[in-house]
Amino acid sequence: MHKNFDQVLADIIIDIFEKTKKGYRFITHQLKRWYGVIVNRKTVLRYMRILGIKSPIRKSKYENCTQQEHSEKARTVCTNHLARNF
Repeated sequence: MHKNFDQVLADIIIDIFEKTKKGYRFITHQLKRWYGVIVNRKTVLRYMRILGIKSPIRKSKYENCTQQEHSEKARTVCTNHLARNF
């Protein structure tokens, strides 16, 4: 364990996590709101890593177009509706 490890704080973090299953930002907010404990979010993240708990909520990744889709989009030529000659 770490030298500054506080078991009481760890128990509170585990309790909040079991109730909500959310991440370290939400847990930090709930610590301040429910218990009046002001702790840095990085400290809560460190405790969660030590305790081996991780939020099941993940940030969704954006979809990438494949190279083939890019080249197919580039091949489509629109009709010349304005009849402009450059």
